[in-house]
Amino acid sequence: MRSAIKAAQNSGYEFVMACNTRTAYTEQYKQDCEDYGITLRHIDFNRNPVNPKNLKAMRQLTSLLKTEHYDAVHCNTPIGGLAGRICSAKAGVKPVIYQAHGFHFWHGAPLINWMLYYPVEKSLSKRTDILITIARDDYELAKKMRAKTVKYVHGVGVDLSSFERRNDNERNLSLRMALGIPDDACVLLSVGELNKNKNHKVVINALKKLQRKDIFYVICGTGNKKEYLQSLISKYGLQNRVILPGFRTDVSEFYKMADLFVFPSLREGIPGAVMEAAATGVTVIASDIRGIRDIITDPGYRFSPTDADELSKLIERTLSRDNRDNQETNYSNLSPYSFDNVVKELEEIYKGLDQKIR
Repeated sequence: MRSAIKAAQNSGYEFVMACNTRTAYTEQYKQDCEDYGITLRHIDFNRNPVNPKNLKAMRQLTSLLKTEHYDAVHCNTPIGGLAGRICSAKAGVKPVIYQAHGFHFWHGAPLINWMLYYPVEKSLSKRTDILITIARDDYELAKKMRAKTVKYVHGVGVDLSSFERRNDNERNLSLRMALGIPDDACVLLSVGELNKNKNHKVVINALKKLQRKDIFYVICGTGNKKEYLQSLISKYGLQNRVILPGFRTDVSEFYKMADLFVFPSLREGIPGAVMEAAATGVTVIASDIRGIRDIITDPGYRFSPTDADELSKLIERTLSRDNRDNQETNYSNLSPYSFDNVVKELEEIYKGLDQKIR
């Protein structure tokens, strides 16, 4: 949301963020509030759409909107988009923006996703003044809905300057040593929450098939699948070669350590971790899905996220070839997704709000 905060402030708006402060990265949110001078409001949102706590959250949000008399609402995340649009209608607040970070339905998605999520989104789009998408596939779907205006923005904005591009043969050997990884090993890296959607298990399954003791796999992140992944690692006897260092604030150093960045998600909008890795100059292989295809444009570096055999062969092939052309292509693809460019795109949207505010 930093790009939205900056764009709103540049456009003359005061920004108030309503979220569940107990489940967010609290310290990061506090720091953002301090850095950008914004107000934080707690709402008891729950990620599970059927959790009854969301009824309480909607009452809280409706009350907040009625009390504070905001000029506009910018919703994010599926739950935020649902609650924000319904509660805004109840409170009589317009205009309403919904920024979709990746629809739960897409071409090739399971039928159940289309049955559950598509009708809800299509219905809510009638209450949406501006629908923003960050993936090209979603933009095409959004144009078929009922929002008054549909816009495409290049992701949420990545501060590319924070990720120094390494030399081709440069590796962070001190971090390897700290993690117990030999200097001459091949290191695979993933960055993301340890949950079902991030799908780290397919990489672990691919490692089992490879049977190469010189390949190590590091996953930065925390989540509810940690114990499951640890049991899978133990089952395959990979305890010495798969490392879970937890949530890290120094992830840029991990990019500098890796030989190959692997992003195996089942569903994404525009993944920040992929852009960070590409900005550092790491070779990236990633799921052949919506959003990722916008950045990793060479199909030879994409794989089916459910096919461990395909992934194991791609890892082997990528580690044995010269990937410099692909690294250059990925890096050149990043420019529109920079923080500064996304802020400019959102500013153009916010500048048009004056005519919509009643």
